[in-house]
Amino acid sequence: GMAAGCCLLVSAVGGPDEMVEDGVNGLKVPPGDAQAILEAFEELAGNRELIREIGERNREIGLRNSWEITAEKLSHVILENVPGGRRRGRLQRIFADLVDHVSDLFQGHFMFRNI
Repeated sequence: GMAAGCCLLVSAVGGPDEMVEDGVNGLKVPPGDAQAILEAFEELAGNRELIREIGERNREIGLRNSWEITAEKLSHVILENVPGGRRRGRLQRIFADLVDHVSDLFQGHFMFRNI
C-alpha cells in the first residue's frame, strides 16, 4: 500500500500499528470499533487533500524502503559476517537473484493493481 501511494486505514494492533503514524501516513482506528472505521472513512471522503498528502508521503517512504533496497541492505549485513571464498560468492549470487526475483514479482503486482 505505501509504495503504491495509498492512504492507509489500519486497526491499531500489531504490525500496522507500528508502521502507521495516525494522521501522518494513514489513519488508525481501535480494533473492532465499527463507528471509528466509519468516521475515518468519512474523514477521508471529506478531505481529498489529506488523502493526496498521505499518499505522496507513503510513496516516498515506500520507495526508500522498497523490497529491493531492504534485500540489498540485508544481504550486505549477512555477507559482512560470512568468510570470503566460494561460499561468499555463492551467497552474493543468491542474493542478487533474490533481489531480481522479488523486484519482478512486485512490478507485476503493481502493474496488475493499476489495470
